Amino acid sequence: SATRHVIGSTEGSSFDSVLHMHTGSCSSGGETPCDDDSGEGTNARVYFAKPASGTYDIWVGTYSGGTTSATLIVTELD
Repeated sequence: SATRHVIGSTEGSSFDSVLHMHTGSCSSGGETPCDDDSGEGTNARVYFAKPASGTYDIWVGTYSGGTTSATLIVTELD
């Protein structure tokens, strides 16, 4: 079977965006990739190698506080 990878990223934010992806409940200690500036400019990007099946909570915020609009993109790669 193919190895799957997932990339989550933000685009179009006028602020410095932050992206956090979490599996499982907060008390279960699930995977928690978090990123600030790995995308283009000050956009966030996280990378999951071989993510587990299940439900993911995704949080998009700003590094310095405040609110902004952004587009969340989630891509699955083989």
